[in-house]
Amino acid sequence: MNKTDSSAFNEAMRGFVGKGGTVIALGHVNKARSAEGKVIHQGTTDSVDDADCAYTIDVVNTVDDSFQGHKFTTKTILFENFKARGDNVNKVSYTYTKRDGGSYAEMLDSIKLVDERDAEKAEKQGRVKSRLEEHAEEISLILEALEQGTNTTQAIIAYLMNEGISRARASKVLKEHTGNSLCEGHRWQKEKGDKNERIFRRLF
Repeated sequence: MNKTDSSAFNEAMRGFVGKGGTVIALGHVNKARSAEGKVIHQGTTDSVDDADCAYTIDVVNTVDDSFQGHKFTTKTILFENFKARGDNVNKVSYTYTKRDGGSYAEMLDSIKLVDERDAEKAEKQGRVKSRLEEHAEEISLILEALEQGTNTTQAIIAYLMNEGISRARASKVLKEHTGNSLCEGHRWQKEKGDKNERIFRRLF
């Protein structure tokens, strides 16, 4: 985070690399993500400017499971390139599994390369799970409204606004979770009513 110290380190790093060495350096990302939901590099730009290759690392999916009384957490990690001076792969994904009470060596031994198709599936599942968690309050309120027969666009938005949710957020959540697939995060479907009015029904 200190530009002077960072410059001194990078100068030494370039000298080391110039002699044939390899440096793997880790940095931070912002707590806030980009509009596309991507992690953003944080800190002085020198570290990236002086590097030959840079990747962001992100947890794109987390799955909890249990077996014989043990809890297992499997995470899918995406490495995504945002700077390359050579022929570097654009994306690569790995999974690892952590067992409650398990050793660090056991966790390292569980690391596996994920093929592109499975990586895209895991990333999609992670995005759906993240949206459902982020919108949990609004989804609960909309389902509550539907149970009470409040099922038109404006009536649902008014219901959420009465609970302190902004119009923009209410409209956003209503739209994002409309569809016909529970697996894709949809929680209600939309039908055409009288006078082109939109009627929402809960998905089961």
